[in-house]
Amino acid sequence: MGFSHFKRTIAPVVYTIAEQIGYYRNWSRDERRFSRREAVNFSGEIPPMAGTEFNQYRLKYDIPRNVIGSASNVIYTAKGMGWVNGRLERRLSFQEVNLKHLLDKPSRPARRLERGTILQAQTPKTFGDWMSEHVSSLAIALNRLGTLDPLILPSHWLAKPYVKRDLARLGIEAIAIDEPVEIAQATVLSKTRPGHYWTAAETDNLRKALKVAPKPARPGSAIYLSRLGEKGEGPQRQMNNMLIEAAMTAAGVSIIRTAGRSLEEYLAAAGNAETVFADHGSAMYNLVYWQTKRVVELHSPDYWDGSFLMFADGLGIHDYHVWMVGETMTVDALRDRAVYLLEKPIDHNQAPIMLAG
Repeated sequence: MGFSHFKRTIAPVVYTIAEQIGYYRNWSRDERRFSRREAVNFSGEIPPMAGTEFNQYRLKYDIPRNVIGSASNVIYTAKGMGWVNGRLERRLSFQEVNLKHLLDKPSRPARRLERGTILQAQTPKTFGDWMSEHVSSLAIALNRLGTLDPLILPSHWLAKPYVKRDLARLGIEAIAIDEPVEIAQATVLSKTRPGHYWTAAETDNLRKALKVAPKPARPGSAIYLSRLGEKGEGPQRQMNNMLIEAAMTAAGVSIIRTAGRSLEEYLAAAGNAETVFADHGSAMYNLVYWQTKRVVELHSPDYWDGSFLMFADGLGIHDYHVWMVGETMTVDALRDRAVYLLEKPIDHNQAPIMLAG
């Protein structure tokens, strides 16, 4: 019996038994239920994994979750798992619970903190996760409360340069932990939506908390965010960036290679970002710092999701295009497509447009 088969068949039984004996508490079935709400349109091509319509539906929990909550006497582990009275609590934990977390019941905590802030999230793996699942909640809480108790984070997460940078910009003190601590009174900041279905309220709070005042972009300007040379934290998806860069250069689009770019360099690009061409990837979250009016998201045949479509919609960018760059794409074809689009006026209330051919 392979491990994947074990996960599919045995693991659910273990979780159920753990809940029945009071060792683990997940969100209830009703709390986990969500529904499709408003549709967010895009133009171009429908990615193979995106259904049959030129839109994606924003998902929301049927029972709304509060961003800000509290809990007492939480034992918080170096993996971000929250335990209370010997029970692992999903609603107090930094990521989805797996069997290792269930078996790793903390021993006596190394120290006790009177107050602290913890994050409830799903997938703390990449910069994109950090922005969507953590910074979004931190921004809302800061804007409502003004200040936060020290943020308690697993040390491996706080060691990430972008985490340190963004916490400094937000003015949040953080404490790294390598062993369990007890928090007498914890402020719990929860992820309030499934996946990465950003809302306008979240992007508004993000800009306010980051003190962003985007500079206007020069009319007719365009940049391409290229992942050439980038090694992401998540799955490595291959794009023919050399081909794309050649096509964009021929179309008069400026190239920004995202590998190793500093925040200051992204801020400096604001004046050239009326139209942004970008590979699907977390560099697209830099849209928050610009007054972009049109986005073209490029993706490989392997993968696409609506994260950045939702984020752009939250920022008020409604002229959004999705283009697949597959093996048959040529420099001339992509150049011509880019030139044709750039000659068109910005569409602020876009109805979906299907690409010919």
